[in-house]
Amino acid sequence: GGAHGEIASSVLLNHCAQAPREARSNPARLAAWLAKADAEVREAISRRTEQAGAATLAAAWFPSQSTAYVVHVGDCRAYQLKPASDGHSIHRLTVDQTYASLAQDPPPHANPDDPARMVGAGAVGTPPVVKVQIRERDLLLLCSDGVHKFIADEQIARIVSRGLTGRKPLDKICDALVRAARTNGSQDDASALLVMRYPWLLSRWIYGCAVVAILLLSLLAGAQIGFAETRS
Repeated sequence: GGAHGEIASSVLLNHCAQAPREARSNPARLAAWLAKADAEVREAISRRTEQAGAATLAAAWFPSQSTAYVVHVGDCRAYQLKPASDGHSIHRLTVDQTYASLAQDPPPHANPDDPARMVGAGAVGTPPVVKVQIRERDLLLLCSDGVHKFIADEQIARIVSRGLTGRKPLDKICDALVRAARTNGSQDDASALLVMRYPWLLSRWIYGCAVVAILLLSLLAGAQIGFAETRS
């Protein structure tokens, strides 16, 4: 929101990515770390313009394979989707921090459904942190209001279930969510990110393949370096 939203969002995401490892399993420290981003966003935008800018956020940290800590500011949302007999059940993990939900009067030219909490506008408050247990094949969906305001929760679950049944990769399912929001009239930023916890054996197999690939690349790199040194 406001000036240079692309700067606000990139600075905020970079700040989240640098959260100390010891904070990733501590809700109070996670909330405090996210609150510190407010000054960073303001400073980054002030170098470009005197106008204010801000960003909303839904983010998740994974201190273990089966646990996630979800933090949000504003009206970005986080959902958990679980396999069910008829597709996937969907559970909203966050509550939109709007003027209406916080029982606050909106400022002039604002609507009750506008976000009352934003990073970069001096209105972060204390970001809520939700601890979530993630079972195998469970998914987390993080999305902006350009998605969730235009797709009902049940439709989100159907799109995700249909994509997984068709063996589509997660990024293609995210594309389908954004397209559905656009079809339903969304003209706002529409962002969606899906995370799935794979079965333990599959995770071990992928990890093992990655290790083998790294070793092969290392051997090839060593051979190339040796060859270059021999030629020189």
